[in-house]
Amino acid sequence: MTIGQLTGGHLRIEFKLLTVDSIQERRTTSPTVANAYKILGRVASNYRRTFCEINDRHLEKLLPKELSALESLIMQIILLFIISYQLRLNAEAFGNSGILSTNISRILDTLLHDYDKRLRPNYGNNATKVQVTVHVATITSVSEVEMDYTLEVYLRQWWTDPRLAFDGSDQSLTLTMNCPMSLEYFPMDRQNCFLEIENGYSTKDIAYCWRNGVADSVTISRSDINLAQFTLIGEPKVVEREIELSTGNYSRLTMSFLFERNIGFYLIQIYLPSSLIVIISWVSFWLNREATQARVAI
Repeated sequence: MTIGQLTGGHLRIEFKLLTVDSIQERRTTSPTVANAYKILGRVASNYRRTFCEINDRHLEKLLPKELSALESLIMQIILLFIISYQLRLNAEAFGNSGILSTNISRILDTLLHDYDKRLRPNYGNNATKVQVTVHVATITSVSEVEMDYTLEVYLRQWWTDPRLAFDGSDQSLTLTMNCPMSLEYFPMDRQNCFLEIENGYSTKDIAYCWRNGVADSVTISRSDINLAQFTLIGEPKVVEREIELSTGNYSRLTMSFLFERNIGFYLIQIYLPSSLIVIISWVSFWLNREATQARVAI
């Protein structure tokens, strides 16, 4: 930065900002550092557009034609204060050395300085719309004793947070869900098990919806589902609805899985052994009653 002399009531101030080209020259072969310079290049470009070079042509529009010595001194002090304040902010954001920092962690800390993850996006304004898809990777077990079933799903959620560029979340979850069963037709029964997704915020704050509609938002890897006692029938039934509770209205996403019991499993494991035991026990009635050893063995 250079400050010229006060000539004819005009103060000439010039300073040079770090350009994108100069940042590119400082790139190294490290991918992390290159990415950091790429981000800082955009920041510097925005900074340059916001705080342009100050010269005497700008001051001609702002300052009066004739200034007294005292007024000129006061104007110098004010302008120097503004410039030093901006330079201090720049130094705090990108390093006290005056050169944009290559530490990507420092950049992220700066960007997230005023970000509070405890507050939802658009807090105090309209509800945040969260789009959801579910991919069922596998169903590992269905238990009529515990009245539950275990499945592994990929839960994907999309939302827009204006405070930062966010990629959403993609999580692999292993869930054991409650599944009330009706067993009066055992072992030729069918069980309908539900999986419900709901948020603690009311619809005034969070609105859940299926990202690709009710037809394509839930997918299943059937080749990875191997259950000894049950077979998954058809596609899961998907519902998007709003429920009313005493504390307000809440959006709820529901999917249901229809399981049909494999009767062959029970024929081999229960019915066939039990039938053989009964038949063998009846053989004793056709044996000679004096054949004690044979009757005892049976």
